[in-house]
Amino acid sequence: MAAAQPQRSNAVRATYGPRSFQESKSMSDYSSTATVVDRPEPLRAAAHATPSPQSNWPAVASVALRSFVLVLSESLPIGFLPVIGSSLHVSVGSVGLVVAVPGLTAGVTAPVLTIASGKADRRKVLIALAASITVLNILAALAPACR
Repeated sequence: MAAAQPQRSNAVRATYGPRSFQESKSMSDYSSTATVVDRPEPLRAAAHATPSPQSNWPAVASVALRSFVLVLSESLPIGFLPVIGSSLHVSVGSVGLVVAVPGLTAGVTAPVLTIASGKADRRKVLIALAASITVLNILAALAPACR
């Protein structure tokens, strides 16, 4: 009568050498077994898996272009401060507020906006901010001239 074998789990049984030197040398004597730790299942792909690196370049180009336009629209008036001041009949220092006030506003609102939008989807926040900057720049371009 054969000895009852224990229930096998998903563990793999490995066979190792003879139990002692006094045993016979037949292959059936190499029967001592050891339990090998279960092998983990392969990780399943997450539902939000990252796309391939090639598909990320349009998004990178979009953010780079938006950053370029933003910095350009904020710093472009610096070169025109004397012209703006003379046409408005104010000092260049007063017109310098055209550059200083938006910069200070951005410096104050950036940390506040970062904290406030902490749990929001970053892509949606970025799109909303980019759209608002675009609309505000268009409104500034279409504004009637000060006379």
